[in-house]
Amino acid sequence: MAEHNELGKAGETAAVAYLEARGYVIRHRNWRKGHLELDIVAAKDNELIVVEVKTRSSNDVMQPEDAVTHQKIKNTVRAADTYIKLFQIDAPVRFDIIIFKFPDDESQLFIKRVIGLPGETVEIKDGKVYIDGSETALDDSFIPEKMQGSFGPYTVPDNCYF
Repeated sequence: MAEHNELGKAGETAAVAYLEARGYVIRHRNWRKGHLELDIVAAKDNELIVVEVKTRSSNDVMQPEDAVTHQKIKNTVRAADTYIKLFQIDAPVRFDIIIFKFPDDESQLFIKRVIGLPGETVEIKDGKVYIDGSETALDDSFIPEKMQGSFGPYTVPDNCYF
């Protein structure tokens, strides 16, 4: 197996361990249907979580977060839509990106999160994120620093993500 594949597999294994330690149930790992692919599909608190994992070594030219392009997000959303239809899931869906940078400091974990898709309305009230006027805030229990303040409402434009 190529070195970058081993590194990616190690990142996904670490991401699964991280999620399971926080009460997430892993539904699928490396789920594929045709050319569609999802790194990790998890569930927690009646929510489906689609996780993209990016792992890079310190000598890579591109930062891991730079590999999550508009096209990658679009493909992940398309794959998630197929997954939801195939497994007949009726639950809110959240997209998370877990980014690992190895080997300089394996204890450091970076998480980025796509919280608003094109056409959705995002509002932050007292540090809690709400989508499309929902009365239930998004789960942010896995984020060590709590957000503060308020923002919006903001409608995410076409071909954009928040």
